[in-house]
Amino acid sequence: MQPLSQAYLCDLWEFRVDLFSEKRLQFILEHWSDGWDGKAFKPMILTHRLQRDGGRWPDQNWKSRIHSIETILASKLPIQWIDWELECEELLPRALLQGPRSKGGGLLLSHHNFSSAYTLAQYQHLLQQFNEKEADAVKWAVCCQSQDELINLLRFSQTFSEPRAIFNGPACAISMGLLGSVSRALSPILGANWTYGFLGESPIAPGQIGVNVLRKLIVRAQNENLQTLELAKAILRMQEWVFA
Repeated sequence: MQPLSQAYLCDLWEFRVDLFSEKRLQFILEHWSDGWDGKAFKPMILTHRLQRDGGRWPDQNWKSRIHSIETILASKLPIQWIDWELECEELLPRALLQGPRSKGGGLLLSHHNFSSAYTLAQYQHLLQQFNEKEADAVKWAVCCQSQDELINLLRFSQTFSEPRAIFNGPACAISMGLLGSVSRALSPILGANWTYGFLGESPIAPGQIGVNVLRKLIVRAQNENLQTLELAKAILRMQEWVFA
């Protein structure tokens, strides 16, 4: 619970249910708001990630995720989004989305690739699949292995803010790993609606940047108009800051 002391730095929180035991989860639900002013609470993304998608929840126990989500939605946590994987979208009971959608959120469909990334055309094809599943928000987390793949990812981020975008809801596209860490600061200034950093002493996902540093990088990028540069130059500039 200690990292919550830094939570004022965030506009949106992610609650990673799979990181806690059932006993610890119950304690959090009962005490998480102790000593907090209700005005300080931010909207939450509820994420219960399977091992195959980088989480800690055993893949064979996927059904028990539903019970955990029901319990959390019945609590006082300000859950606005439920993060659920595209590959098992049909397993999420739609009734669970009523509460989050009443708060302006809903289904955040996500896709993870821990070994590679995609071409711009492949990203667009995946986006069409998200649309067909009636997602309210979408997220990609890939693993770029080259600067060309990183450029494709950031070009895709730019399409989120285009008037004729295929998808009109909130969207996020980031790359995991050391090479992709700069995407966490660049994607929000190019078109993505949010990004991921970490609170506390260590990252949850490979390539994550601490929230305090991440906010400074985004502000600096905006002040220096990195969004107006060619992507290769913007990447180089951000790499200089991140790895300084």
